[in-house]
Amino acid sequence: MDGQPLWGRKTLRLAGVLIVAAAASLISPAAATAVIPSSLLPGVYRTSVYACSIAIGALPYVSAGAAAAVAIEAVAQRWRIRHARAAAVAFALLFPGCDCAMSSFAACLRLLPPGLAGACIIWSGCCNPIALVCTAAVLGPRMLVVRMCAGVIAAVLSAVASSTVAPGSHCSGNTSHTGLAHRFVVNAAGALWSLCAVACMSALLLVYRPHALANATPAAAAIFGSLLSPCSTADAVLAGAFFREPRAQIAFIFASQALDFRQLSLMYRTFGSAVMARSAAAGLAALAAACAMAA
Repeated sequence: MDGQPLWGRKTLRLAGVLIVAAAASLISPAAATAVIPSSLLPGVYRTSVYACSIAIGALPYVSAGAAAAVAIEAVAQRWRIRHARAAAVAFALLFPGCDCAMSSFAACLRLLPPGLAGACIIWSGCCNPIALVCTAAVLGPRMLVVRMCAGVIAAVLSAVASSTVAPGSHCSGNTSHTGLAHRFVVNAAGALWSLCAVACMSALLLVYRPHALANATPAAAAIFGSLLSPCSTADAVLAGAFFREPRAQIAFIFASQALDFRQLSLMYRTFGSAVMARSAAAGLAALAAACAMAA
């Protein structure tokens, strides 16, 4: 790997966190009561179970995204970059799995112009194949059409707005001097750090969420979705379970994919604040359009 260490500091810290979490899960309830009041144990237990299940469930998709990114970068280095760019766009738009894969795949999108890269990430969360299938099955064809239209609006606006960003300003430099295994570990570890933070925040919201969500306004639903940040495979199910009003449902769904902490942090660490801000503005405009279409 040309002298590049496989295990960087971030990766080692992540491994330490996972080891501590695994050790904590082995503590017996009797021992836990010595540290945590018994009245808080049920909530703490549910939070830890939710957080671990979210993180573990994302692992296969994170690995798939990191592997795809490494493969496409290898194509760009050894063959023609236009083929690598086409493959990157195809993976982002058509990957038939959870959008958690984009957390580790996004680094590969630096091969693309900033506008196209931002549009691909927005579309992959809002309108990937499994998300559309789940939306149609749970909320019906009308909400499917609304979701697709809003996704098109957000992707187009993001592409247009981010096209003014300098093509090289979102690149982190050439990675041709690093080995494939090193890049795989870096991509996967960076994604896992972000997903672990999102998993903890989502678990807390699921356990301690307000119980009066059924009649929430679209604005409240959007805020809740942006904080909860569910996967695209689950957002339609959660929207149907939490909210009654169609506008609140689509606001929750769209905010959870275009304006959530996971998406915005991914944009920021991969492409910088300029692309992130423009994508967020495009997401807000598309959210307003989605609520109007669902009325």
